[in-house]
Amino acid sequence: MHILFIGIDYYEYTQRIVRELARQGHRTTFHSMELTKRRHKVLKRYAPGRFEAAMRNYHERILASERGNHYDLVLFLQVHRMAPEIVADFRSTFPDARFVLYNWDSLRTHDYRRYTQFFDSFLTFDREDAQELGAGYLPLFALPEYFGHRQNEDARFDIYFVGTVVSADRFRAARALKRFCKTSGLRLKMHLYCSPAGLLSLLRRGLWMPELKLRSISQRQIIQLMQQSRATFDFPNHRQSGYTMRFIENLCAGLKIITSNRVVLEETFYDAARLMVLDEHLDFKDVAEFVRGPLPAPANFSSFSLASWVSRLVSSATTPQPPNRVAATVHIG
Repeated sequence: MHILFIGIDYYEYTQRIVRELARQGHRTTFHSMELTKRRHKVLKRYAPGRFEAAMRNYHERILASERGNHYDLVLFLQVHRMAPEIVADFRSTFPDARFVLYNWDSLRTHDYRRYTQFFDSFLTFDREDAQELGAGYLPLFALPEYFGHRQNEDARFDIYFVGTVVSADRFRAARALKRFCKTSGLRLKMHLYCSPAGLLSLLRRGLWMPELKLRSISQRQIIQLMQQSRATFDFPNHRQSGYTMRFIENLCAGLKIITSNRVVLEETFYDAARLMVLDEHLDFKDVAEFVRGPLPAPANFSSFSLASWVSRLVSSATTPQPPNRVAATVHIG
C-alpha cells in the first residue's frame, strides 16, 4: 500500500511508526504536521497570527509537492493544526485514496469533530471519545524495547515518575506523591521535564520543586529507571480516559502502576496486584502496601505492540465504519 502520512513528529515515536509501516511492506511518504524550528516556536508563543499564516503556507506547500502522486491511503496523526479547507483540498486532490485519522489527544484537549467529515474512518486512543463519536478505539502502543524486562525484588527505587509538566494539576499530583513517599519511607525517583515558558508559568503561581528540569531524559535512561523500580506513577496532564504512552510502556515492561485513570478497572487485563487505581482525591494511603507487595506474574501484552498498532490502524482503512457506535474497537486482553 502507498501511504501519505501527515502527523505530529512526536519525539521518536512518529519515525518509529514510519519504520514499522515500511517493515510491514508499505511505501510511506511522511510530512511533519507542524513547523518545529526554534523561530517557529517563538512565533507560536509571541506572534500566533504570523505562526498560523506560516503553518497555512507550509501545509499548502506540502499539498502542492504531492499533487500528481498516487496514494492508496492518506493517514493523519492529529489534524487540528491544519485548516479544515486545506484538509478538504487534500481530499479532493486524492479522491481515490482512503482517509484515516488517528488522535492521541482527547476531545477535551483538541476538539476535532469538525474534521471527521473528511475521513473514511477515524480512531482515537480515548475510550469515552470513541463511544461519544462512534469512532474506532485504538489505545497507544509500546516500542519493542519496553517488552521483556524482568523486575527484581531488590529494586533501587520503590516508585519512579518521569513526565512532562504542562499543567498545574500534574505538578500538584507529583508534589503530593513526593510528600507521601517521604512520610511513608518509600524511595521515589522523579524527573519532571518543563519547558522554560511552562516553568515560568508555574513559578508565577508559586509552584516549584527541585525535580522540575529544563531537559528531558533519554529513552535509555527511562528504561534504566524501569529496571531499577518496582512501580511507577501515572497521572496525565489533561483530562482523558485514554491511556498515556508511559502507562502502556510500563505495563508492557512489567511494572506495577499507580494510576488516576479509573477506566482501567473495566479492562480484561486489570489485575489488582499490578494496577492500583486512585480516587479523584489522590488518596495514597494504600500505596505503600501495594508497592511492597509481591510482584505480579508476567503477562502477555503483545496487543499493545507497535506492530499490532500499525496493523490495526492500516486495516481500519478498509473496514467500513458504522455510524453511531464504536467502530473497529480493539479489545486488549
